[in-house]
Amino acid sequence: MSDGSAAVVVVPAALVDDLYGASLAPQRWPAVLAAVAGFVGGERCRAVAALSFMEGPAPGRGWLLAGVEGAAERAYDLLEATAWHPLFVQAGALPEGYVGPSEEFASADELARTTLAREFLSEEGSIRGQSAVLHASDELLAAVHVLRPRQGAAWPEDAASRLRALLPHLRRSIEVYSRLRRARAQSEIDRALLDRIDVAAFVIDGLGRLSRANAAGAAMLDRGDCLERVGDRLRCVAATADGALQRALTEGARRGAGRGGSDVVVVPRRSGGRPLMAFVTGLPAGGAAVLARDPERHGPHVEELLQRLFELTPTEARVAVRVASGERPSEVGAVLGMAVATVRTHLKKVFDKTSTTGQAQVVRLVMGEVPPMG
Repeated sequence: MSDGSAAVVVVPAALVDDLYGASLAPQRWPAVLAAVAGFVGGERCRAVAALSFMEGPAPGRGWLLAGVEGAAERAYDLLEATAWHPLFVQAGALPEGYVGPSEEFASADELARTTLAREFLSEEGSIRGQSAVLHASDELLAAVHVLRPRQGAAWPEDAASRLRALLPHLRRSIEVYSRLRRARAQSEIDRALLDRIDVAAFVIDGLGRLSRANAAGAAMLDRGDCLERVGDRLRCVAATADGALQRALTEGARRGAGRGGSDVVVVPRRSGGRPLMAFVTGLPAGGAAVLARDPERHGPHVEELLQRLFELTPTEARVAVRVASGERPSEVGAVLGMAVATVRTHLKKVFDKTSTTGQAQVVRLVMGEVPPMG
């Protein structure tokens, strides 16, 4: 398997286009890496891209992209992946841009014994290949390996030159892919966090359109008691409050993030219940965010949290949440099926366990601080 570096290798334009396309559409990696393997080593070759994100939402996680149908993205749960897996172990020790025999990463027999070889090469015997180090930084460790069984036809004379010619395109496409994967992972984390809170959160884009709502926000819009979606806009059900909301959204978008704090809009209810407060602030990329907490609704985890924090019984936690929502002891008793005297007994226990002295303090305890913005 000689280098043949004297020959000028021209990478097909279609393969270059496909590499960048796969960075944006990961489901295309199997076909694209199969094409890379065929270009570098001919028939019976398989290409594998081995990535390890060294920091971020999933530090140390190993990802293998394989040029085999149905294996577009395979996450090997490799905590400390760089410490022991043959496809990672030497990548950090070799310089970026290295192109050479895969034996620099591990012996042919070691590679043949990996789960990767058994799954993706499906051949007996040892393996040989050509490898390239694409990235070796504190953030991203990435290498591509073109592997094949040792038996069979000889490698093309210019296999290493072909891989070297692909190197700049592989580097850029893998870098774009890794950045997008990080962004997707962070977005999923952000969405999960937003969906766990009781605060309704809405994102308004630079054109004034409602572009996103978390779980609490979507539920609030479904109820339609105070805020609603009209076309692609966030509106208050009360016309007078809606005017104030639209002005706050316009001002927040104009002001941007971190300038002048937040505007507060009091939002009445169609049902006549307690109004809620909507806090509006600008966003860095234009548009605005709206946070609103419904004082009459709490997620079930609020009761569980009160039980854990203050050792309340389930009944005491239910009483505390209903009192914080503005219900009188007689109303709490009617809903929970207990006498008013029993409600007051539970409420006194809540006062004792939470070191509060009255219903107003219980309200502040359960409702908590309005999330800081701006």
